[in-house]
Amino acid sequence: MVRTQPVRDTVNVPTDTETLQIEFSEYIERSSLPQALSVTPTFEQRPQFSWSGRTVEIEFPTTLRDSTTYIFSLDATLSDAHGVSLDDPLTVAF
Repeated sequence: MVRTQPVRDTVNVPTDTETLQIEFSEYIERSSLPQALSVTPTFEQRPQFSWSGRTVEIEFPTTLRDSTTYIFSLDATLSDAHGVSLDDPLTVAF
């Protein structure tokens, strides 16, 4: 992972933030992302994904809760375009 928007560990993210963008250092096997992603607290519906090159935009199905820390985890089932899985899970919290 190269960068995220909102930036990892940011506080006071506005509740009207609609997406999390993650830029990866390599091209990702897109079909592996939905299974690898877990979100806490969970949304009632699954987020939607939009891709542009090595960047994924994860669109939230609802507005964010006030005064709540969201944790987006990508487990080792996420793989790059060559089929290589993550060595360690990735976590983005804000």
